[in-house]
Amino acid sequence: MNTPIEKRKNIRNILKVPIIVKELETGSIYRGRMTNYSASGICLETDGGLDLNVALFVRFESPPYSASADPSSRTLENLFAKIRWKEETRANFFSFRYGASILSAESEINLNRNKFRMIKDFRKHPRKPYSKTVYFTTENQYFEGSITDISKEGMFFNTQDSFSVGQIIRLVIPGTKIDNGIMLKAEVVRFNEKGVGVKFNGLMKGNMTQASTHS
Repeated sequence: MNTPIEKRKNIRNILKVPIIVKELETGSIYRGRMTNYSASGICLETDGGLDLNVALFVRFESPPYSASADPSSRTLENLFAKIRWKEETRANFFSFRYGASILSAESEINLNRNKFRMIKDFRKHPRKPYSKTVYFTTENQYFEGSITDISKEGMFFNTQDSFSVGQIIRLVIPGTKIDNGIMLKAEVVRFNEKGVGVKFNGLMKGNMTQASTHS
């Protein structure tokens, strides 16, 4: 998808810094980087397959500036944003590039107290790189994937199989506590061509055969 030609009122400043992105509706968390910014928007890259018009909370892992009252020289601080355009970046480190407009708490999305509480969870449970094989089952079928990142809330794993948002799956991670008669129950919250993002719903006793029988 081609990036739209923009008539910008504000000058874009080139600056590449690591960020963590959280979708406000699903709670999905992705690591990425910002590549440039202005007083009204940012350009960011991530492996997460975000949709257009998705509202985000963006946290800078190492904020390079402090706050400023001058909008024309807006400094970098944690912010809310909304995706306006996207494109694939196959030749880059990350899979997707996005243009996002910066939102205030009062604009375009009606942020209530519950959504602000998500920011606390966001800080507590960022996803970390993790490399393990995962076995999972749903609808009487067995699958295998490779975990790429994980947190206390959920994880993302590579798989070529297709799933739908809201689908419930049961997971086993060999060689960890989630093995030997213990399984993770999870809900699919995100998927793209690389794999699936899930949110953990709890632990359950059983094995793959029992889980498949009671799906």
